[in-house]
Amino acid sequence: MDSTQKRRISSPPAKSPPTSEVKSLPVDIADDPSPAAETESESPAGEDDLADDRTDDGDANIPADIIDKEIFNQILDLDDGDTKEFSFEMTAAYLVQAKETFASMDRALVAKDLHELSRLGHYLKGSSAAIGIKKVQASCEKIQHCGDDASGESKSVQAEALQKIAQMVSQAKKDNEKAEEWLQEYYKDEIEASS
Repeated sequence: MDSTQKRRISSPPAKSPPTSEVKSLPVDIADDPSPAAETESESPAGEDDLADDRTDDGDANIPADIIDKEIFNQILDLDDGDTKEFSFEMTAAYLVQAKETFASMDRALVAKDLHELSRLGHYLKGSSAAIGIKKVQASCEKIQHCGDDASGESKSVQAEALQKIAQMVSQAKKDNEKAEEWLQEYYKDEIEASS
């Protein structure tokens, strides 16, 4: 990894709370009123082989359908020795930031503010990319472009864009919740130690 990548990964997000405030991963990530139960199976052929790959240090299975293994391993490489302190704090800060951003997206949807939705999509796209939460990154990129493309268009085009964005936000929340569940398990020792 070159120094540019290392700087990008280790730079704290612009609006993240101070690390002293982030000691454990948040439990309820989405304020989505829809039912949380999901029964679908998302294991296409061949992905089971990828899900069994271990990180470089052998600590955990990284779910390839949720987390970008290469990026997450780069973050783990920044930890000192056997501790996961740096990656834990970075991940916890992201999860707090994601929850706040999703709440802001919900408010922007109610206000029908395409510009703000686009801005928030861009913001969370970068944060999720830095951690390797790839499905959230992809959804947020779509939110960003959908908001940009519909701004200044007719009311009917804007209304259609808002409907699409609402679906994308809902999907991003679900994907983020899956990532958080895995991260909660991965960092369970750090969470217990900070309690």
